[in-house]
Amino acid sequence: MGQAHHYFIAEKFESVIGDFLFTNRQPMREDVINMMKTRPKLKERATTAERLIQKVTHYVDTFVSGMGG
Repeated sequence: MGQAHHYFIAEKFESVIGDFLFTNRQPMREDVINMMKTRPKLKERATTAERLIQKVTHYVDTFVSGMGG
């Protein structure tokens, strides 16, 4: 997520990460869509959301969980 700050609202991104860490459940589609500065078209939302959920999960696994172990 190298250039993530260009695409995401920082506070919402942090909230999605925090909720994921607290609940240990993958983010909901609408939550990851809402963290985007520009929302995708309706027909693109499902695939975009799934891709973002995978990226959030990978980010947490790599940079948060990976640092502690």
